[in-house]
Amino acid sequence: MKILLKENLEGLGRMGEIAEVARGYARNYLIPRGFAIEVNRGTLKQVKEQKRVLEAKAKRERDKAEALAGEIGSARVTLEFRSSPDGKLFGSVTNRQLAEALQKTTGVAIDHRNVEIDERIRTTGTHEAKIKLHPDVSFVLQFEVVGVSESEGAEAESGEGELSRGFSEPGSVSEEEIPKQKAD
Repeated sequence: MKILLKENLEGLGRMGEIAEVARGYARNYLIPRGFAIEVNRGTLKQVKEQKRVLEAKAKRERDKAEALAGEIGSARVTLEFRSSPDGKLFGSVTNRQLAEALQKTTGVAIDHRNVEIDERIRTTGTHEAKIKLHPDVSFVLQFEVVGVSESEGAEAESGEGELSRGFSEPGSVSEEEIPKQKAD
């Protein structure tokens, strides 16, 4: 069955392309979810118009992504992690943590699945990651991983650094966390 793609789909094609897929895949998944429309002789004129509109939309999205890449590419991103005195991290930097730090720094939300880190980052220093904003637009982001010593690690765990997990000191409970008891 021939379909016109309304969105970029990994492994199938780009927006505005005509693809040949199994009938069930098109009727049960792609068409109901709005990812594609069916192409046949009766809808050929409509499909050509849709294709023109989708190509214009794809060009706008690409231009927007290129402008965003220029803006974000020059951002200075710093991640703080607890580390040993010789610069080894207690854990490693993930693409999700980098995406969150990038959002805090630039104010632009990037999906963590679009952040590609080649190897595990387990040391302090300058590292690189590939950020993919569009199928045709990607750039390399340089970021700094700064180690926080054990004495400073208490500050990081109290919410000051990247490693904050929302835990408090043992025995200290805020009034908000204590459930209110109803009077009988």
